[in-house]
Amino acid sequence: MGLLFKSRKEKARLSIIKNLLALSLVDGELHENEKLMISAIATREGISEKEFKKMLEGKDNTKFTVPEDSATKEKYLKDMVALMMVDGHIDENELSLCKMTAIKFGYRPEVIDAMFFNFLNELK
Repeated sequence: MGLLFKSRKEKARLSIIKNLLALSLVDGELHENEKLMISAIATREGISEKEFKKMLEGKDNTKFTVPEDSATKEKYLKDMVALMMVDGHIDENELSLCKMTAIKFGYRPEVIDAMFFNFLNELK
């Protein structure tokens, strides 16, 4: 089904997977542990293996879509923080992308560092 006929919620789910893929590629390479984690999140979000493969190959036209509710926004930001931590260190470019996403989600810049710090503590 084309993206045109998908609901806003479905577009947001696809958007976060595309955003996670972009985050994983900040260092120029999609590592296997990152791919596995993103695949698990895609499965959790009800994204088919076929759709995920299209996204991996860059053959989709998913646009950034902000989730409608705050619980979903928070879940997706936690996914991004967890993905940043998967390789054992947080790259400055990864952190910048996460912060930009949080701002697009409507979070004020002055609360983002504290929010991410809380996410990191929850994930440890």
